[in-house]
Amino acid sequence: MKKFLLVTFVVLFLFVLAGLALAETLRIYFLDVGQGDASLVISSAGEVILIDQKSVTEGSGF
Repeated sequence: MKKFLLVTFVVLFLFVLAGLALAETLRIYFLDVGQGDASLVISSAGEVILIDQKSVTEGSGF
């Protein structure tokens, strides 16, 4: 039983460490701006990308 608890603790600890290491690599925000939506992507290097996701209406050719 002690060995099982130790292995479980180690696995959970590794998952927490992996999550902390990846936490600052990429941030993605989804914005609701009324007429359409947008996504804001920020990398750990400070690069910023704003993606317009306007709604596609009937007859727009898409």
